[in-house]
Parts: sequence; structure tokens; C-alpha cells
Amino acid sequence: MKKVLLISLLACIAINAIAQADSAVYAKFTTHQNRDIFYKNLLSRSITKAFSLPLNIDTEDKWANALNAIELINYQQPWINAKIKIAADSTQYRSLDFQQALLEMLYAGNRTGYVKQVNNLLNITDDAKIFAMSAEYLLLCDTSKKNIDYLIQAMEKKSTDFSKDKDAAILQQLTAHVKEFRKKNKYLDKAALVLLFTKNYLKGNVVVYSIQRKNRDYTGITIVKDTAGKFIVDSTGHIFNVPQLARSLSNMPG
Repeated sequence: MKKVLLISLLACIAINAIAQADSAVYAKFTTHQNRDIFYKNLLSRSITKAFSLPLNIDTEDKWANALNAIELINYQQPWINAKIKIAADSTQYRSLDFQQALLEMLYAGNRTGYVKQVNNLLNITDDAKIFAMSAEYLLLCDTSKKNIDYLIQAMEKKSTDFSKDKDAAILQQLTAHVKEFRKKNKYLDKAALVLLFTKNYLKGNVVVYSIQRKNRDYTGITIVKDTAGKFIVDSTGHIFNVPQLARSLSNMPG
């Protein structure tokens, strides 16, 4: 009797395991129907609704969300261009979050018709991140020697304004990236990366490095340096690292 019961129990387990194996693993959110619903909701609630309002200090957060939504779904319709122009024309008066949303959307969508507005932002901003994003956009639009030299001069002028460690690091990497275009090479030489990994680089701060492949379909790794400038190691003495799949909507450097 016990033997029959055991066999029956094993059979039930086996059938259940087969049933589970046959069940496809998926997220309901990714189905075609739900993607369509998400797209329509994003378009009506985040984009159309926000852009039905005038842009001012009370609505700029809604406009910023709309710009993020445009980037997310790569929305490319003629009627949206008038709204983007309004956002670009007034970006110098807006918050840093608004400026970042606009720059990421312009860069991700390869919208190269806003050089004048972004160049103006480049020259007046006192935020290193916004300065770097503006420079990257201008570089996207024009990689000529004249423009590269212009950006390098702009960075040299701004170097005294960005004296904090964090700001200096952003400007340092931007400078290295822009100068690489003189060599017609969009990727940094290994020698240019040496400084990033030295003990004294941002010493006194915990630094998290995200090291990614050229092809983002493959995982990179994350490593950490402590406040003493030493990389954290595991029990075997090897540098501790965590696999990381890093994606970027805008694909903007840095």
C-alpha cells in the first residue's frame, strides 16, 4: 500500500513538473495588448495632457514628464515639434530636471534642430552635468574640427566654475571624450582611463565604477573603491564585482 502511495505521489510530482516546464515564463506587461495600452496611456496622459497646458513654473514638471515619455516611446509626430521648440526656447529659465529631460530627449531622438538653444544653455549653465550634456548634444550635431575646438575652449573657460570633485570629474571625462573626436575615435584610449582607477582619484569618496561593453546586449560589471582609494576585494583577494546589464534610453555618454 505504501509502495502504491509513493508511486502515485511521484507520478503527481512528475506531472506537475512537466506542466510547470510547459508553462512559458513571461511578464504580462510585455504582451502586445498591454504594450498597446501602455503606449496609449503614455501618449494621452503624459504627453497630450501635459502639452495641452501652457509651460510655466507650475506646469514644467508635467512638461518634463512628457519629454521623458517622448524619449521612452521615441514619439516622432509633426505636431510635437512645436511643443519641443517651446521647451527648448525657454530651457534656460527652467529647473535642472527639466533641462536634463529635454537634453536626453533631443539626444535620444537625434533631434538636431536645436543647436542655438542648447549652445545658449551651454554658455550660461552653472551645473556641470547640464554643461556636459549640452556639449554632448552639440557634438552629436557637429563633429567638425571647428566645433570640437569651440567645445574645448568652452570647457577651459568653465573649468574654474566647476571646482568640486564631482564637477571636476564630469568635466575631466567630457574633455577626454571630446578630444577623442580629433582622432576620429569615439571611444577612449586605454591610457585615458588610467587616471580613473588611480588611488587618488576622488579619494575620500566611495566610487562605484560601471564598466560596460561596447555592445550593451552583453553584461558588464560593477566594482567599488572605498574612501581610502582601495578597491573592495572578496575573500579570495580578487576585486569584488557584480554583473550588471546597463541600458540607456538616451545612449548619451556618461
